[in-house]
Amino acid sequence: MDNIEKKLDVLFELGKYKEVLELSYETLYTSESDKELLYQYIILSHMNLEEYQKALTMCDEALGEYPNIGTFFYLRSKTLYFISSYKKAISDIEEALRVSPNEPHYLAHYARVLLMQDNYIQAKEMIERALELDSSVSEYHLTLAVVLYMLDGQKVAREIVDDVLAKEPHNLQALEIKQKYFTSKLKEKKSLLQNLLFLDPFDKENQKEIKFIKHYYKFMLLLMGLVVLLSYLLQAYRKEFVFLEPVAYSGFIIAGVLGSKDWRINIPFIATIVSFDAYFNLGSRGISFGELFYIVFQAVLFQFVFMGAYVLFRALKHKFETKLEQQRNSAQNPILFFLFIAPFESYEEVDSKAMRAYYTRIPALVLLSLVLMYIYNFYFQDFYFKIFLVVLFFITAILSVRNFLFAFLYIFMTVLLINKFACDGVVWCFVGALMLTSFFQAIYKLTRKKSG
Repeated sequence: MDNIEKKLDVLFELGKYKEVLELSYETLYTSESDKELLYQYIILSHMNLEEYQKALTMCDEALGEYPNIGTFFYLRSKTLYFISSYKKAISDIEEALRVSPNEPHYLAHYARVLLMQDNYIQAKEMIERALELDSSVSEYHLTLAVVLYMLDGQKVAREIVDDVLAKEPHNLQALEIKQKYFTSKLKEKKSLLQNLLFLDPFDKENQKEIKFIKHYYKFMLLLMGLVVLLSYLLQAYRKEFVFLEPVAYSGFIIAGVLGSKDWRINIPFIATIVSFDAYFNLGSRGISFGELFYIVFQAVLFQFVFMGAYVLFRALKHKFETKLEQQRNSAQNPILFFLFIAPFESYEEVDSKAMRAYYTRIPALVLLSLVLMYIYNFYFQDFYFKIFLVVLFFITAILSVRNFLFAFLYIFMTVLLINKFACDGVVWCFVGALMLTSFFQAIYKLTRKKSG
């Protein structure tokens, strides 16, 4: 067993988890060996491969043989933490602490789970207990920093992170926390992300963040330029371009909220839009110094409003994604499961990222389609615009049918729009939407079957 243990240790350190699993399973069931250690290698390897259900199965099997070993409760708690099943994770880590109450890494993990449940006071108690037992682990200090940040102790939290980075300049966790919580400027954030990628070149999240920053200024300036043009046309030639009003207002809100990440481009953008409104409403007589001051003041005020809206949007998006992830791994809320999880998974077994992407991108496409249809019906009827809308409707309807109810609501609203909200035909609209949704669902299933 000594030779096998050394071999497993080397393979695990090299990150060859599949080979670790192959050797561990072979040894576990074919020879008299240290099963406790083998179970640990198996569970940890499954976790590193993100095979969480398999890790949970092996945790259950290990606890069946070793019901009084705190390590397996701890490992099961970590696995549950990774799949966002926090209540069960808390139950397991409490059981592990009952067996070994003075294990600092148990306490630190407990603090992290409590942190995800917004229980910051108890999380602070747990991580401080861990630090009392072992203050040499930088990970514990960083967990305390995040907890303090959540308790509005930003200054102390930043000092802890900076202190860790002073001792360990290439600490991945410290760099990630700094760029996430203590860096608001995009260029500084980009620099930190590049350092993170240098240390871990295959981190997809950081790659995506850098790509976002690279494209942010390019596309934001284009979007802002388009909104400024639409606003100008709407103010200067209101009669001819009145149909642009919903698009211009929607574009102003979207660009303002997204642009709030960098006030240097957002405040001039907002000021330009506000000045158009002031200039044309004043009959093109020019803007006085007092009115100019008012325009700047209003732009700054809008900036703070948009910043708040962006923070709220990000918080709601994160909460929704977390809720989906929790619901995906436990049927705690049957209504949520029925509306969001079950219809989506009826087509294929997909990962949680694909599911979250669906519920964050398809609604935007649906909203765009409905707004453009509203413009066509009430403001601007053009043949080529109509062709574009028909194509957009087909694409949106087919992409949205993974959730039948969601697709039905979209198609129902489309039919109502075409009918110009005539309530006397609402029953036929309902029946027509139901038939169309079933038709598009059949098309989607057929294309999936052919492609698969």
